[in-house]
Formats: sequence, C-alpha cells, structure tokens
Amino acid sequence: MARVHLDKIIKALRGKIGGLVFRLMPDGSIVVSSAQRSRKGKGTPNQKAYWNGTFKDRVQWAKWAHKHYPIYEELAADLPMVNAYNLAIKDISYPPVIYRILRVDGRILVNAWDEILVAGVRVLVHDEHGKLVESSDAIQFEKDWWEYTPQAEGKVSAFVWDLPGNRARIELEG
Repeated sequence: MARVHLDKIIKALRGKIGGLVFRLMPDGSIVVSSAQRSRKGKGTPNQKAYWNGTFKDRVQWAKWAHKHYPIYEELAADLPMVNAYNLAIKDISYPPVIYRILRVDGRILVNAWDEILVAGVRVLVHDEHGKLVESSDAIQFEKDWWEYTPQAEGKVSAFVWDLPGNRARIELEG
C-alpha cells in the first residue's frame, strides 16, 4: 500500500483500475493498493457460517449503534482514519475483559476493561450449596475498577457486559 499526493487528475480517481485500487481516505489522502485476487472455491463451511450468521448480525447491530450511541462518534473524532461504524463493529466483535476480582476489607473489587465502555458489572453471592443469596450491580470508582459491598458471605462471582451486550464472567477463588 502506498500513499500518494499527486495532482487533481489522480485525486479524482476512485475504484479499481487494472490491478490497482484507489481509495479516498477520511483525511483527504488517497491510498493505492493492489487489487485483491479472486479466490477459487466458495470457502469452508465454518467461513460460510461466520459470514451468513455472526458477521451479518454484527454489521446490522453496528449500523444501528453508531447512530444511537454517541460514544462511538466521540471516540472516533479523536482517532485518525476511524469512524463510528468501525468502532461499533470492533466493539461487538470483542467481549469485555475481567482482569481480576478481589475481596478487600469486606468489599468486592472487580477490575474490568473494554476498549469502548464497560456498561456494567454485577456481583453474585452464592451459599455453600450454590443457591443465590445476593445479586446487585457494582459501582465504578476508578476507570477500570468496580466496587460492591456484599451483605452476605459466600462464594462470589461477577459478570461484566459492554454496550453490545457481550459478557464475561469470573469467580473469586477461595
């Protein structure tokens, strides 16, 4: 891929010419790259399933979300050559990450991260038989840290979700 800064005739080029593809980027530059070669065959069953199901659903959600959640526009404004739709696709493609869960001074602390936004953290407390005793949302007290003060003792777990609804779960050992 090469970046070109040429005269008005070249700047007017768009699309495929021979084996080259001309793309106008959001910053006004033109990127010239070689055209993708066509593949023989129709892809594996897993590739077809991904394209026909999961990816199409992600695209549909991202088309809706980048218009309805202003956070995507706000973040895209600070990034070069990235738009809100790209961020929405990336967000729905990757779940949030829980780095750790700690019990400190009677509080439960959850360290969770998502590239766009962790929408919420729920802490669950189960008794020794696995019966749910307590369940409530944690409160964010620092950028990637969430806090909850349980009223009951027991086995603690937490799950985290982001704007598209991707979830991650962790259990406190011991």
